[in-house]
Amino acid sequence: MNRVLVEMDSKIAQFCTRASTEDKDIASYYLEVSENNLDVAVQNYLEDKSLATIVLEEHGEKSAEKSIESKSSITVLEWNIQGLLEDYLNERTMSVINEIKNRKPDVVFLQEVIPETAQLIRQKCIGYDAHLPRNASQYYAMMLTLNSSLRVEKKNTVAFKNTQQGRNVVVVEAKQGDVPVVLLCSHLESMRPATMERVQQLVQVSDLMLNYSSEALVVFGADTNLRDHEYQQCMATNKGLAEKVVDVWEEIGKPQGCRYTWDLQENDNQIKDGKARLRFERVYTRSKSSSNSCLFRPKSIDLIGKHRLECGMFPSDHWGMLVTFSK
Repeated sequence: MNRVLVEMDSKIAQFCTRASTEDKDIASYYLEVSENNLDVAVQNYLEDKSLATIVLEEHGEKSAEKSIESKSSITVLEWNIQGLLEDYLNERTMSVINEIKNRKPDVVFLQEVIPETAQLIRQKCIGYDAHLPRNASQYYAMMLTLNSSLRVEKKNTVAFKNTQQGRNVVVVEAKQGDVPVVLLCSHLESMRPATMERVQQLVQVSDLMLNYSSEALVVFGADTNLRDHEYQQCMATNKGLAEKVVDVWEEIGKPQGCRYTWDLQENDNQIKDGKARLRFERVYTRSKSSSNSCLFRPKSIDLIGKHRLECGMFPSDHWGMLVTFSK
């Protein structure tokens, strides 16, 4: 095994021992944002944990003891937050955080998260559990789950077989009341030449989605980077998947006002005077036929983050997609 990986595994093990946690993803995250300084990483983790405990106790809550009541609807926010652009990054990230705090979605899927913004999100989004990929790279997908709504039972990172850009899937298994919920968050391969990779990645995720019981609500959210013709080709080539996994936007009736999430005709964060309009943010769930015991179905979609900030920019070059599933 590579010496660097051996040293990192050793630090992760030491972190877990000193911080009294079995969560290796958490260990990897805190080591990364602390530049692999074990003492600083443990100290930061314990301070964050203490802050979260204080806030919960002030509200008369203890997350481990709080019962999760059944809900009639579950909201999911999918958003690439453009963390790779340094311009006004703190102001833009705080705007994303405020959207999360104000809307309180049960699940948040984020892409283009970097260590600095991940730390800010974790510190500010009190009441959420953060789930990061194991061995996170310079930027990555990150998931948040509202701990008053979802009891997390298991999480995992699944690497894509064909990735050239270090992409993977963060998988969280949880319960909403008595209903099993499986959440998958990713950022599929970027750039136009990577058509084959991202189509294969969509197929791999779709196969994962079908591995769970029919009672479970299974939701996959991502900046897919898919062009419509790529998606259509994928469904035509894999007809069995098209019958079992559905695009939520299509399931709801293809509302045109929520079609384009990367819209250069309205959003000039990345490109000025652009013309392209693409549906990169996509949310998938299983069809009624492959999930016939699950009562939750997609009901509505809204696009958020379409307001300019004081700095003159939008929170991201992507709009956020807020999806509601209801019984």
